[in-house]
Amino acid sequence: MSNYFSLQPLGWGTEDVEQFHSFFYRFAALHATTMIPMARHLAEWWARHTGEPIALKDVFLYKANRLPLCGYGDAVANYVSVVSAAAHQAELYRTTLLPLRDAADAVAHGALRRGRAWCPACMYWSDRRGEPYYDKLLWAIAAVERCPIHQVALESTCRRCGNHQLAYHPKAGMACCAKCAGSLVQNPETWTRATRPPFGECDCRALIEAIADGSLCSTVPRAFSIFCEELRSLAGPLVAYERGASLRSASRTWRKLARPTLSTMLKRCHVAGVKLPDVLTDPYGAASAAGRLLIDSQPLPHGIKPRRTPEVVKHARLRLIEAISEYPEKPLISFVAFAQSLGVSKGFLGYREPALCKVYKEEYATQVRRANRNKKRQAKAELTHGRAFLRYLGGEFRSQDELVDYLRTSFEVKKHVARLLVTEVLKTHLRIKALSETSGLSKSQRTMLLRGRAAGYL
Repeated sequence: MSNYFSLQPLGWGTEDVEQFHSFFYRFAALHATTMIPMARHLAEWWARHTGEPIALKDVFLYKANRLPLCGYGDAVANYVSVVSAAAHQAELYRTTLLPLRDAADAVAHGALRRGRAWCPACMYWSDRRGEPYYDKLLWAIAAVERCPIHQVALESTCRRCGNHQLAYHPKAGMACCAKCAGSLVQNPETWTRATRPPFGECDCRALIEAIADGSLCSTVPRAFSIFCEELRSLAGPLVAYERGASLRSASRTWRKLARPTLSTMLKRCHVAGVKLPDVLTDPYGAASAAGRLLIDSQPLPHGIKPRRTPEVVKHARLRLIEAISEYPEKPLISFVAFAQSLGVSKGFLGYREPALCKVYKEEYATQVRRANRNKKRQAKAELTHGRAFLRYLGGEFRSQDELVDYLRTSFEVKKHVARLLVTEVLKTHLRIKALSETSGLSKSQRTMLLRGRAAGYL
């Protein structure tokens, strides 16, 4: 258990979430010290309590190639692990770009801007209202050039000394220049308006929001490579037809990219018309959506069909085997819905895996028959044991159609099934009623009468 003070990042769970570099500055100030002594103390504390030494290098706090401490490298991962345990915050990775670690380039140099950037309007109003100021994670991305809330261009230099802000002032605060310690707060007349959003801003906001609210906690390994490979199989025939080229040369348009930079991912997602968080979490579904957009933009001539990669066939086979093996513990969905969940058609599955599809359809048909039998049994029990038919005879239901509608809505049986049940119960009721009004019954008739009364027909 840590003896440090607990601290929560500002803007937690929204796209305005605080970046980890800013959070660590406030965490150190909360303990009446600066970041470098705090990092050294945390490294000693971690090694003493866990027995495992960890590298919290001081250079990443004031230089680190002039990048803020909120990327997805090893240094950021080490800091987040230690500070999360010390500050009693288990999910501090949501203040960094660490969820992109398995999908993006090995270094975050192209993703993050050099040095600090802040919105002068956010800083001004925080100073006027006496609220704590912090740097947002969104501002650390190089593609973001303005504050989307105030539509003001971001600042990165001190208006007094002209120094480019690469770090925080150790003692004066985040709203002060790191060199001259002068205030960075600017009056509204000095702000630069930026009404037009720059390229990639919308995608960056969606990415930060997905990281901040926890929906993007990790990415599929080689997610972007899978997305490009799948989209190439879909877009290749269309591009070849438009350009009059071979399928192989046209497929190079979406060549394989294992771990591209954030800038490349933003450009490709913008062209494909999909969101980056969707590509990172579900590359097959994102490629299917992008492929449908490309195909719908220009109808293909007869005889040209988009091809699927072997990985899609393998994935579909594994999903079919998994669904069949988990039945009946886990109920099946319809074959059409199952194919849609894989991003393919039912014809594609039936052609590639006919034996498994036949087993799946038979199991699903058995499941539907059992469900319909249970619904029919429950509806009949409601008519007899539940006294619904007797309530109909007593005038509670104005007609048989109203009684049929009651069974349909209550037990989700089909209309013709509910009508057959009502007719069957009516015939049995008339037969039992006739026996009750007859004297001199035989032994079998008396038994039938007793069973009819016990079953609720009278």
